[in-house]
Amino acid sequence: MKKFRKLTAFGCIVFAFAISSCKKQIEQPLPDQTSSQVSTSAASACKPTIYATYEPGSDAWNTLVQKWYADDKIQYIKTHFIGGIFHNESTLNIDWGEVTYEGNQVRVRDVAKDKLVFRATLDDQGKPVASYLYNYVENSNQELYIDTSYYYYTGDRLSYIFQLFESRFNNGASNHGWEQYTFNYDASGNVANYLAKNEEAVAEFLYRTPVNASLTDYALTTSFKMLEYLDLSKLFTTSRWTEFKVTRQHGTYLPFTIYDKLFFNYSVTDGLVTYYLSPLGSGRLDYFIGWNCGAVSSANKEKSIISSLNQFRDVYPANK
Repeated sequence: MKKFRKLTAFGCIVFAFAISSCKKQIEQPLPDQTSSQVSTSAASACKPTIYATYEPGSDAWNTLVQKWYADDKIQYIKTHFIGGIFHNESTLNIDWGEVTYEGNQVRVRDVAKDKLVFRATLDDQGKPVASYLYNYVENSNQELYIDTSYYYYTGDRLSYIFQLFESRFNNGASNHGWEQYTFNYDASGNVANYLAKNEEAVAEFLYRTPVNASLTDYALTTSFKMLEYLDLSKLFTTSRWTEFKVTRQHGTYLPFTIYDKLFFNYSVTDGLVTYYLSPLGSGRLDYFIGWNCGAVSSANKEKSIISSLNQFRDVYPANK
């Protein structure tokens, strides 16, 4: 269960906006809140520039991902997230990453370490067909997690992912294997579940009203989440979630749930989710998404890294 606790501690990834009060109760979820800050047509051009979590009980802020754009493409990225609960995936820490585009290749270089940490290969339609992750665990040069994944589609929908993974310690391979994730969709076109073949597990998504959620608070793989954060891919969903859970289905044993998250109290502005919460032990975890709906500067903005809730509210004053 170590890898499941690790994902819970990280909280998962995503999201959103400012809350008007820290007294919302999980036992009695508030109605979803909507407001109008930008026009609906303008909202379609908005980009999620930061995903973060905040734990009110400990005042702990975690910037999962922050992005800086130039010419409508990500130029710099900061990450601190883990994307999967299977096969010993670890937190991907990039304090300051530079994103470059060359032909059908997208690369992310950790500037401080001067190392390539992620690469994606795109097809003629711009969809990722392969990704390569080189995650130096805990900022170490001794432990390296490598993920090579291939992506297969039916039309524009992701059909399955074939993943090859390997852990290396002091340049020697210590663990390796493969996994296949197969996706199923409901009548509305939302991804209903995915099956993890070797883990004999099914991950289910439960939905409510339609919205441009841009939600990434689910478990799959770190590589696929990186594709989402780089705006190169996205799980096919048109509605906000109420629950995400993973159930093991070993042949002769009864199914049992190994991971379960509930989502409440969405704040939505013109179809853009900016905040929601999830129960965490006896407390809760707040999710924040900051959106940029205007022109984006190409300047290096490392100094504007957000590391607290107050900073978030200063940068996104309309999201209070």
